[in-house]
Amino acid sequence: MTKSLARMLTATFRPEPARRTDPHRKHREQAKRLAKLHGVEIEQLRPGYNVWPPRGYPYADPCEGDHYCHDWEEVLGAVRCYTDVLEGVPSEASRVDPA
Repeated sequence: MTKSLARMLTATFRPEPARRTDPHRKHREQAKRLAKLHGVEIEQLRPGYNVWPPRGYPYADPCEGDHYCHDWEEVLGAVRCYTDVLEGVPSEASRVDPA
């Protein structure tokens, strides 16, 4: 076999390069799963995201009005803020009085 034929065959049958994995995939999947489970809303902006509490959220906002997140890791943290309060029993001081 000649060298040129060997190079052609190598180029033809070379495996495709591995695709680069998404570094935010794990955080995105966790955030979406928790948000759906607890009714937390994730609003996609260009760029970034807003994370809103579920409708009728009876407690003080643990994010203190800062709903903007730069990436999925921050989105997951914000979603966990809301879900931790919903899963746990917060103190009565954090409950908002319906007026």
